[in-house]
Amino acid sequence: MQTPFDLWSAWYVNATGMQAEWLRFATSVWLKDARAVARLATCATPIELASAQAALAQEALADWFELQRKVFGEFDPDIAGSALAVA
Repeated sequence: MQTPFDLWSAWYVNATGMQAEWLRFATSVWLKDARAVARLATCATPIELASAQAALAQEALADWFELQRKVFGEFDPDIAGSALAVA
């Protein structure tokens, strides 16, 4: 039989894990943003700029999908293998 303390303890462990994941993600995004500015500054033609922007957008979306898969997977482990994992 689970006590209220057991339930609170499980919730706290999950909340701490999600907070750590969000912090890791935010740090990663900030580093990538700094690199993106440098990458865009080196573009010599509009074609290079458009190509770099498209690549950066693709990387950003992939990062967001991965984060959502991890965060929702904390609530429901079956989600980790669902449509979010395909994206």
